[in-house]
Amino acid sequence: MPDETRAIPPAPEALDVYLDGLLEGADLEAFEAAMAADPALRAEVELQRRIDAALRRHFALPEAPALHPPAAGAGSRYWNTPRLLAAAAIILLVAGITIFGLVRYIAADHPLVRVYRTEVARGLKPAWVCDTDEQLGAYLEDKYGRGLTVRGGDGIDIIGWTSCTALSPYTAVLMTRVDGEPVFVLVDLLASDRDLSLPWLSGLHLFRRELGGMVLYELTPRAAPVLLDRFAEPPPRG
Repeated sequence: MPDETRAIPPAPEALDVYLDGLLEGADLEAFEAAMAADPALRAEVELQRRIDAALRRHFALPEAPALHPPAAGAGSRYWNTPRLLAAAAIILLVAGITIFGLVRYIAADHPLVRVYRTEVARGLKPAWVCDTDEQLGAYLEDKYGRGLTVRGGDGIDIIGWTSCTALSPYTAVLMTRVDGEPVFVLVDLLASDRDLSLPWLSGLHLFRRELGGMVLYELTPRAAPVLLDRFAEPPPRG
């Protein structure tokens, strides 16, 4: 019988410490071994690196001018433009680091980002596994009394359904991988729709479509939707 035991993923704070370059020794070796064994953890690290890189681009500071010793008799003029610019750069750097951490915290705590990161960290384990297109539609038919069909395709691995409370207590979440990247589609009744805009610099994108009295949101690290156009209303029953 194959061993289905799965190592417990590192705690979220371990991921932050690793990305900050502060893990050392045995802790660093254990974390890198966990990444090597867990594609979901690698995806989580890559997502957070994208977020961090975007934040760094937005808060990059110009190089401070070189400082020169004051000329004889310069007196208080030593505090003119070069030193003032350097002091301003230091103040901006401290403010940027503070805002960097705050934005990162706010983005990670957003409900959609939290759903995405949690399910990726769990390894995309659906509550309802779908092996056929008919099973995909049957899940929505059972849940909402109306079904939608979903077409797969090259590079698209449809895993199955789980649920969250993003729109209502009954929001369905279709978990997939597109070219190896986790991509989710949230589905609910159109009557339950509300604003699901993502926070600034979340590292994710959100795309919306209405279909057959339902609303669909594609939650993805990719710059364009892949799955929304693959949903369709089922043909009328004869």
